[in-house]
Amino acid sequence: MFVFTTPSFGEAVRNALRMNSVDECYFDPTSRNDKIQKITFLIDSMTDEQRNFIRHCFPGDKKVKEIDQKEANEILVKSTPNQNASPLTKLQVAQEQPVQTTPTPSQVSAQKIIPPQPPQPVIKLLTYPPPPQTGGIAITSEDLHCLNEGEFLNDAIIDFYLKYIFNEKLTPSQREKTHIFSSFFYPRLTHKPERPRPGEETLKNVQVRRHNQVKTWTRHVDIFSKDFIIIPVNQNVHWFLAIICYPGKVPEVPESSPRPEVKNNKSSDNVSSTVEQESSSGSKVIIRELSNNGEGRFISCDSLNQDENSTSSVNSTYLVEEPPDSDEPSPETPDSTTHPDGKQRKEMPCICIFDSLSGPNRWRIPATLREYLEMEWKMKKGTKKVFDRNTMQGFVMKCPQQTNFSDCGTYLLQFVESFFENPIPYFGNPMPDLTNWFSELKISKKRQQLKELILNIHRKQVETANARKAKPPDGVQVTPVTVQQTDNR
Repeated sequence: MFVFTTPSFGEAVRNALRMNSVDECYFDPTSRNDKIQKITFLIDSMTDEQRNFIRHCFPGDKKVKEIDQKEANEILVKSTPNQNASPLTKLQVAQEQPVQTTPTPSQVSAQKIIPPQPPQPVIKLLTYPPPPQTGGIAITSEDLHCLNEGEFLNDAIIDFYLKYIFNEKLTPSQREKTHIFSSFFYPRLTHKPERPRPGEETLKNVQVRRHNQVKTWTRHVDIFSKDFIIIPVNQNVHWFLAIICYPGKVPEVPESSPRPEVKNNKSSDNVSSTVEQESSSGSKVIIRELSNNGEGRFISCDSLNQDENSTSSVNSTYLVEEPPDSDEPSPETPDSTTHPDGKQRKEMPCICIFDSLSGPNRWRIPATLREYLEMEWKMKKGTKKVFDRNTMQGFVMKCPQQTNFSDCGTYLLQFVESFFENPIPYFGNPMPDLTNWFSELKISKKRQQLKELILNIHRKQVETANARKAKPPDGVQVTPVTVQQTDNR
């Protein structure tokens, strides 16, 4: 529920809560900033009687407007406060400091009865997979708290369960053909490259510099030998999933001819169409803009120049070079039923986006991943291959949608599980409708299942460690000692 108020009410709220414009939490109904101009209530459910009560209290269309789920999701994402590019990491979980106020006599007596509890120590529960295997993910009691209802899953939980799926749930043949990147891969890939220092090579374009930031991530793996590459993505405090399918099957095609010069005619209003062509070295795109009278113009947009000023937060761990969400239309197929070609294939190079909160356009994700694949192919194979929307199309899949604002992480994990347990029947355009891929009941049990899994692994690792301590070192023989009792009289 989104509540828009009068300026005087906004001033009263600021005074009551002692808000300051420099504070992280601020409310101003007169602002044009979506993040501070309204009050958002995240309500689990609402009965018809409650809806009628609200209509009765605020009669008239101008006071209460009912919107659909998609529009609500779009407003919700735009209203989300800015966070770090990797917003849900363990390093950023901190204890909130209480506001210092003068206590009333009743509060003083209450404090005497119930003393403040000291912060609980963070306890390491497990490392998965355990040593001597490499690449283990450490899970702490703090991470376990993320599995409580209403909490956002952090990177440790996401990476842990993706590793668990890979090691425990996939068949050997599936593991052979699958590669899973950690949740830090995409933030690192889109981290704003540092500008060359004086004397250093300055001819490297953004695509090369981006690839340099993650080139060691595939040091021991050939991703083009894989059928599926799993990439968890977090943008704007929201988890969703990208899966690159059959990257090694992208066909060899001749390079496209140079793009003709485009003239810009003055026009305005609604952007309507899609990217016409991509550039492999500057991420330039052409967007057709339609005005109300139907006339159009083509605008050349250089994503490098555009993105350098569009970071998600000044305090970000990673300065993201691309906008986290865009109001522009998608240059890919907006959903998996657009532009059908009638062909169904068992294998097709493509990039599938699974997002449980429909609304925001994820148009930059496939483009960024294709640029990465093109550079990865060039560096690993020594030849050039074109990865563009003609050879590897992107799809925003029709998939189950979350009914609250906190379960995006659990949906991401279930998307990966269902992708292997109940595979997509075919690839093509249109893609199959996966709206009923799994039930909401399955999601409602996910957090408890993850908790039980973590605690079970914790108990097993503790038992193993205790047994190892009790066992004597190799090569050391324990000689039984006989104690003879004497009678000293």
